[in-house]
Amino acid sequence: ADSLANAITDPSTGLPVQVSGDPNPDPFLFDPAKLGLNEITFSWNEFLPVAGRATLGLQTFMGYKDQPIKRYQADGGPFEGAFYYPMRYYLGGWGTLRGYPYFTLQGGKAFLGRISLTLPLFQRVKKELPPLYFDRLYAALFLETGATSDAARLKDLKFSKKAFLSDFGLEFRLQMFS
Repeated sequence: ADSLANAITDPSTGLPVQVSGDPNPDPFLFDPAKLGLNEITFSWNEFLPVAGRATLGLQTFMGYKDQPIKRYQADGGPFEGAFYYPMRYYLGGWGTLRGYPYFTLQGGKAFLGRISLTLPLFQRVKKELPPLYFDRLYAALFLETGATSDAARLKDLKFSKKAFLSDFGLEFRLQMFS
């Protein structure tokens, strides 16, 4: 056998160095299980004018994937389950449950509901801090709730009060231009 077949080059000297085992292990281990998904999503956003320029916002999102999605397994290889990351629904963080850290909940089935009341505080701020121009300031009160599940089938879903995370808060939004 060729002695250089199992050798790699030392970058500092340029000389071949013997290694044992496979010098180029494939980090993408073969997974014989094929994953075909069907996904159904529903999103509803309704913004209703209230007194003056105040707005009541009603929002909901539901997502359903018909297969359980593999999770990361520490002893399953370098990337076991990691490449299924974009297939899960995640709740937590700015766009979903603002009172919880990003990726607090994850799963193949998800529900998110939000009610918000947006009130204009200043319609024309008219202040400038070059290169920024501050235009409007709004306050929003919000209430959010959401849950995820990894149930294999729709009839196996068991959303209880414990499964839902809820938060509420006050948010200020400043509209500015550059």
